[in-house]
Amino acid sequence: MFDSKIKQLELLTAQYEKLLALSAAHGAAESVNQEKFLLKRVLDELTWDSLEDTVKQEKRKAAVVLLDKWSYEEGSAGNIAYEKSVVELYERIEALLSELTEDTTFSIRLKALLLIEKSFINEQKEFSKMRHMDYYIWSELFADNQAKIYYPLELAELNATFREMYRNWPKRPYKDIA
Repeated sequence: MFDSKIKQLELLTAQYEKLLALSAAHGAAESVNQEKFLLKRVLDELTWDSLEDTVKQEKRKAAVVLLDKWSYEEGSAGNIAYEKSVVELYERIEALLSELTEDTTFSIRLKALLLIEKSFINEQKEFSKMRHMDYYIWSELFADNQAKIYYPLELAELNATFREMYRNWPKRPYKDIA
């Protein structure tokens, strides 16, 4: 399904290159350029959606390396703590999902939250457009006494990583959480 849409959009994008040259003579270049931009945006989104989760994570890791290098070379205090913590959180979620085999109430709830957060992270290519699990829903589950039973699963580390990511998330809805 994605492949045929992607191919159609790639073809149209290439055709828009030709249209740009023709439209300049008729004074419609700006409109055609805006349409091309929208085509490219949809194409990028469909291409991202078609990728496997592991490929998306590899692309996020590569982006963090580039962001880190760029901020270092620019001499800025480039704070990419959010981006790094998203990558780390995703790694922890993947590891934990493979270890969760029980079907207890707590385990089912935990799997659900992890899969939701994983889906939210995978939804968007750009870190700045990502959304995340509600802080209070997440915290409520980890405050549950059942979490202590699952000590070998390193839930405390997962929770700490989520909290760090949340604190560094520029678009977090609860700004009072620091």
